[in-house]
Amino acid sequence: MKIICKPCLALDALAAITFCNMCRNDIPQVKESIDKHFENIKISPADAYFNWLIEKYTLGEIENFNLQDLVNKFPACIQNEALRGDFLRGLDALQAMDFANLWQTRCLPVLEAQCKQYDQAFADGAARALLTDVQKLKPHEKIEDITVYLLYFTWPISFYLTPSAYQTNNPIEGEFNARWVLRLFAHELLHRFSNDDLRKLYRETAEQDDFFTKTKNVLFNDIGSPSDEEEFVVALDRFLSVNHGLFTEEEVYQNLFSHYDSCMPIAIITFNALMKYGEIPTDINYWISQLFYNGTIRAGEIENRVDEILPGFSDAFKSKWFQKQ
Repeated sequence: MKIICKPCLALDALAAITFCNMCRNDIPQVKESIDKHFENIKISPADAYFNWLIEKYTLGEIENFNLQDLVNKFPACIQNEALRGDFLRGLDALQAMDFANLWQTRCLPVLEAQCKQYDQAFADGAARALLTDVQKLKPHEKIEDITVYLLYFTWPISFYLTPSAYQTNNPIEGEFNARWVLRLFAHELLHRFSNDDLRKLYRETAEQDDFFTKTKNVLFNDIGSPSDEEEFVVALDRFLSVNHGLFTEEEVYQNLFSHYDSCMPIAIITFNALMKYGEIPTDINYWISQLFYNGTIRAGEIENRVDEILPGFSDAFKSKWFQKQ
């Protein structure tokens, strides 16, 4: 089993269109060109656009795309006709700004240097040990060789691409943090672990609990969570991180208190239950579902329960988001 970190021009070009309104400013020439050429293109960032491409082409094929290949092929992948005009204008903008040359001369050298740091983090055995436990949590999906696509234009968002691949990013400035890289490695590969029954329990409980309704609304509409399993994946990646010595339990709680601006109470309650249990459950979907059935996660009691674990959590959420509810 291999773990490879690599850049990808086509994925970064698509990211430049979909994340153009969030373009980082640490390479001024790149920021200036994006601002100039994408001024009238307004697309809300989402991983779904990458799924459109992956549904028609393998990642191996996409890696070999040049910019013209993406321009020629992506229009047939678009699944939301309301966005077709913006995407076509975005593809035109990529050509007008000579994106391929700008990416290769400005972004690629930085990405290649960072990939070496990722390769070192993945080479010491910690990633393979994490992967062993991720596989235990996804026994029905064999995880093959892992590809981590390091992109420039998706910063600060990472997301799952396929069972054995995800995209991520790293700021140019600042110290490389191997612990966070490995935690994110577990997080992205854990996605798609949940079954329909567990996700249904999550939705139904949110509908019956006022506090949970508010936090879920923020998580999905303001933060942009991709699925009903995000809080469980956060709890699981933190649990594995503690088990593998990447973070202490105290550090995890400190992070979860403010993670995504304090809108993930179910992640906190689930992490707390996992730490009490102390080992990887044999059937994770059944085990988490029992938290709903045994009252650990109960409609009408979410706010009190999370405040018992992390005093002041609900007040922190309300102070940041109450006016948006």
